[in-house]
Amino acid sequence: MECCFNGFSIDFENAKLEINNKHVQIDESTFVLFKLLIESSPGVCSKHMLIQAISANKEVTNWSLSELITQTRNIFSSAGHIGPLIETVHGKGYKLDDALSKQLNRLHNDSAEFTYKLNHKVKLAKKWQYPIYLFVAVLFFSIIHLTMTQLRGVEEQSEQAKQLMYSEPRQALGRILWVDDHPENNINEKKFFENNNIGVYTTTSTEEALKLLSLYNYQVVISDMGRNNDSLAGLKLLKAMRLNHDNTPFFMYTWISSDALMKELRSNGSQGFTIDEERLYSQILPIFNKSNNL
Repeated sequence: MECCFNGFSIDFENAKLEINNKHVQIDESTFVLFKLLIESSPGVCSKHMLIQAISANKEVTNWSLSELITQTRNIFSSAGHIGPLIETVHGKGYKLDDALSKQLNRLHNDSAEFTYKLNHKVKLAKKWQYPIYLFVAVLFFSIIHLTMTQLRGVEEQSEQAKQLMYSEPRQALGRILWVDDHPENNINEKKFFENNNIGVYTTTSTEEALKLLSLYNYQVVISDMGRNNDSLAGLKLLKAMRLNHDNTPFFMYTWISSDALMKELRSNGSQGFTIDEERLYSQILPIFNKSNNL
């Protein structure tokens, strides 16, 4: 079974992933993850179902499942994929992004080439029996509709990011500055904080983050590690803040690949690091609750 999307394709039978026409190496767990997300699309695949399937050959927990999701997003990002991918549904599980689900549905309905039946070998059926001019017309309009759907999805994500960047709840308990070059990956987490009466402001670069910190008051800074082709951008931001005598609590929300990197974060004054949204919430919410009780 091979599934093709805008920007990447997955061949499950031959265990191949191609992003921007380049082969990218991933492990078996990631293939299983995508199979279940495609099978569940457009619905949500529960954490329990994912853990059961992925843990067939190794132990998987909520922590390592979140790590797998983050690692998968990072792999696609590093390979140059900037479009939609996997959406976190807070409290339920994960799902294939709506734009990708629409691509699956449209390709299935328009060309009749995709049959999804997991755990079985699938042969793509070509059932075109219409005159050549009708085939060309259907293909042409399919491409137009698919392109329009992608454009609408990008516009919706851009609008959501703008709303999160400039919005602040009334009588907010405080503010978070979130530094990440892919803010669309954190939309559900930002909504969680806003629902808890905390303002969230986003930026995509270390330079702009340092400028904002010099102009405004924030109670917490959340950062990813790799940013804009700099694998240590988050650590450099932390060091720059502490060099400027800025002691704002700093949390790294990313997969930390080594004990040495964890030690480096601690030694430079990081208050925490995690790849799990629930742990992120438990680390940060007490800061605002404590400030509100003073």
